[in-house]
Amino acid sequence: MGWLLKRENTVKTTDLKRFILIAFLTVFTHDLFPQCIVADSVLPICQGASATLNAWLQPGCMNGTDSYTFEQFTFGANPLVSDTAVDPEFRNNAGQIVSNHDDTWAGPYPIGFEFCFLNNIFTQYWIGSNGWISFSNPVNQGWTIYTPFSIPSTNSTVPKNAIFAPYQDWNPSSGGPNRSKVFRHIISDPPGNSKLVVYWDSCALYNCPTALGIFQIVLNQSDYSVENNITMKPSCSWQGNVATQGVHNSNGTIAFIAFNRNANSWTTADESTRFVPNGITWYKDSPTGPIAGYGPQISVNPMVTTTYFAVIATCTGSVQSTWVVVHVKPVPTLSGP
Repeated sequence: MGWLLKRENTVKTTDLKRFILIAFLTVFTHDLFPQCIVADSVLPICQGASATLNAWLQPGCMNGTDSYTFEQFTFGANPLVSDTAVDPEFRNNAGQIVSNHDDTWAGPYPIGFEFCFLNNIFTQYWIGSNGWISFSNPVNQGWTIYTPFSIPSTNSTVPKNAIFAPYQDWNPSSGGPNRSKVFRHIISDPPGNSKLVVYWDSCALYNCPTALGIFQIVLNQSDYSVENNITMKPSCSWQGNVATQGVHNSNGTIAFIAFNRNANSWTTADESTRFVPNGITWYKDSPTGPIAGYGPQISVNPMVTTTYFAVIATCTGSVQSTWVVVHVKPVPTLSGP
């Protein structure tokens, strides 16, 4: 009897310890890894029909930046005040400062805050005279090429890890070297609302000295979005007026493009657009399966019952996911009279 009581007490003590440990781990794990992403379930569909999948982030959770949605909003360029001219520091492909500012680059310069771009954090950037900024060093990369390629592109002469806004053969030396055409400015608004503004002011297109462009690239600390404020993007017959507006990853395999602006001929004026981080990427069958779409809502039309995973990967290195099963009912086969 004494042995039984001792064993019973031991079992109860062990159970109590296990309960305390599980409770502690549950609370501790919840604090460290809160569930940031939630998805709605969906009703079954018939073969050939589509289903709408919805997922969203819980309050306090930050979007990832592995994909972007392009959108337009009310035009409003940032004021051009207290700005620093970039032109005197333009360099050739080898990194040597030159007096001719055509097909050149400058930097690095501080962003002024940590900026998350394609799920990597950067604190500095470089400026290309042909309408782009990059978070990678352009020295000896061949990125001074003036031909505006379509992206994504693995061509070694196309700037990588970059923002194009718009990428075209701009010539800051046109009209003489005494007037600067490219500027940079940090709008400090702590905590969390600062901006970096890089802009081209009355910069001519090559071979078109009267075709002047005025446009801005703006990095927003608050949500890691990328703005393009274009006061004037004129037309020029040189190279068929093709220009590219978009973002490009570090190895030239992924790009997100403005509509019909991927090495196409286009003009615009008084326009504000932005690339907004989607945060959520949808995968089919597994969290590493084929990409089904981007953003908080997508439409799918599977022919068989399929599981879709909504995944968010942030610049802090955390990855979270949830899933939705779309049940597909086969269309019945009818026979007989």
